[in-house]
Amino acid sequence: MRKFVSLIFASCLLGLLLTGCKKEEPHECITKYIFQNDTELPVTITCYEAITPEIYKTISILIEPGEEYVDMHYGRGGFALPFWEYYKIVIDNTEISAEYLHPTMPIEDNLYNLDIYTVIFDEKYERHYLFVFTDDFFAEIESGK
Repeated sequence: MRKFVSLIFASCLLGLLLTGCKKEEPHECITKYIFQNDTELPVTITCYEAITPEIYKTISILIEPGEEYVDMHYGRGGFALPFWEYYKIVIDNTEISAEYLHPTMPIEDNLYNLDIYTVIFDEKYERHYLFVFTDDFFAEIESGK
């Protein structure tokens, strides 16, 4: 009789576990990066994606003064980090240029670092970030900060 009661209890417990616990499916997360040019000069962002150690692909983004560029990422499992897919980025305003390599720890104050962006929209599955290129940004690069 004990064996029978134990078997019924175990069956009921297993049934509750299988029907009562539904695992939530991962949702698509949308990450939007807005790069705004508040300088008098055009800003170029050149991104380098390694295909092999000898072969790489470049993407150049030109942002005219007063304009902005929007970079959208769609993915499951969380929000995308800025420039996560590129091993190197170069920022240039025709007078001053800076090169940043994909970080390992610690992350410097450059465009790979999420802390230098302003969150302008934040919901459970969507987040928008803003980075504004200013004359001060390029002055800091020129001074070596």
